[in-house]
Amino acid sequence: AHPFTFIFLSFLLLSFRSLVESGSFLLNSFIDRDPSFKSLLSRLDLHPSHPHALKFKTISFDYENNERDQQEEKIVDFQFVYKGFELGRRDAAVLFLIVSFLSAAYGWVILGFTAIYSLIFGVLFVTIVNDLIGRFVSFFGAFWDGSKMGLKRLTGFVLIKWAVRDAVTQLLGLWYFGEIEDHYSFFKLFVRLKLMPFSVMSPWIRGYEKEISGFLFTWFLVDTLVSFAFSLAAWVAVVDSRRTGREIIKEGCYLMSTLLNQGIQIQCYEAILGGSLARLILTRIGGEFFATVIQAALELYFMVAWLIFYFVVKSREANTEGRRYGRRELEALIDGLG
Repeated sequence: AHPFTFIFLSFLLLSFRSLVESGSFLLNSFIDRDPSFKSLLSRLDLHPSHPHALKFKTISFDYENNERDQQEEKIVDFQFVYKGFELGRRDAAVLFLIVSFLSAAYGWVILGFTAIYSLIFGVLFVTIVNDLIGRFVSFFGAFWDGSKMGLKRLTGFVLIKWAVRDAVTQLLGLWYFGEIEDHYSFFKLFVRLKLMPFSVMSPWIRGYEKEISGFLFTWFLVDTLVSFAFSLAAWVAVVDSRRTGREIIKEGCYLMSTLLNQGIQIQCYEAILGGSLARLILTRIGGEFFATVIQAALELYFMVAWLIFYFVVKSREANTEGRRYGRRELEALIDGLG
């Protein structure tokens, strides 16, 4: 019913994903082509230095009837393996600049991700609810009201979801790639892992096919579970902004449990069509840009699907309690935005 709104929001999502993926490609190209950076990474390789022992005395006193003190001396040897690296002032300055640049760029990515997704959720909510109650709203009106509401109510939720997905990605990355000794490959993997929560990209590097395959399989399962837990949370946060983050997740999971089979089906379709395998197939069909466009549109489609699912669940819950959840309640949601 609102194709222009859908196309515009898909374009926003597409632009953000393309920017993230282009930045990742440029950074990896810089790493591959710059011999000085490779040399710097190689000098950061930690190596064991000469171990040394630390001895200390532990004095224990045993008092018996206040008659005598018995002193025991225990000498414990600890082997400390000192690992360090030596950098000149120039290399240290270069490393500091690189880390500062990457940190600043990553901060802007997080900021853009939070703003864009909050805006998209808000505009979708205003557009869909007005359409359901038969109330006309212009594109600019929906965009203004939705973006204002989304940025006000959903920024915290979007940050929580990103933080959880990022933590899961990093923990799995440490589990599968923590023993990689090649700092050049580890750095490339680290960069791609940090960007995985923002877009559909695979941390594929030659020479570590076994570890990466295991990581991708585990990450797909865990990320699907995380996404399932957060599927309705955005709409819960929109409807009731007074809830805390824990209450939002709890309410979303409870609502999901009332129509669990249908929710699982939607989540499976979303995970498959929006995942790396579908990305690979779409890329072979029409190229990278085609795959990004299709998956951006699919992500927006599933946002709408979860919103409709949320209203169906709320209506069913109200019916079981002898109440009604219909046009009047939806009008109250729109009129109460602010």
